[in-house]
Amino acid sequence: ATPSEFAANLFPAQEYVPLRSDSYLSGIAELLNAAPFGVVFNAYDPIKGMGALFGNTAAAPLWGDEALQPITGVAVGAALWLSLYGFEGLPGGLMDGAYQRPCIVAELHSFDRIYAVRPLAQGWRGTVPASWFDVQDWQCEMWFSAGYAAEIADMHRINRLIDKGALTDPRYRKIELIEIATDHPADTVTPPRAVDP
Repeated sequence: ATPSEFAANLFPAQEYVPLRSDSYLSGIAELLNAAPFGVVFNAYDPIKGMGALFGNTAAAPLWGDEALQPITGVAVGAALWLSLYGFEGLPGGLMDGAYQRPCIVAELHSFDRIYAVRPLAQGWRGTVPASWFDVQDWQCEMWFSAGYAAEIADMHRINRLIDKGALTDPRYRKIELIEIATDHPADTVTPPRAVDP
């Protein structure tokens, strides 16, 4: 065997196996579709390098930027497909959308008040990463934190420009961004709390 073949057998792309059944994923899709509020989530096609957005009926009239695809069990399975599951057998050819775009907040700019559930704490809490698994957790948290910061940066910038009187065009207005975040790493259990932006 070549060194590449040996490495592929020793360190395969698939580290974990997803265990969610089709009926379980379809059940999640049914719950999301029945929600009285808008639900939007994304998935990612790593071959084409393109994302896909899925939304329920309640989200459609609120979402003006691009068409939402229907929420199905396959869509839910794709959104939950981690890279460590490998790249063969991707549901509908898609995987977790966080690999392309960790957070979807920017499109909500037309609302006066946004409650943003921050995916992670502001900074690492507790002991520093001590193992490969801890480092993977830390990297995931940093991806989400960086993506979230980019999503809300323009909202903060517009609010500052309005406050300074530098932006007076009536098409722009201040957005009240209320962040809800945990004060612990994502893998521990403590109730979330509101934080100052």
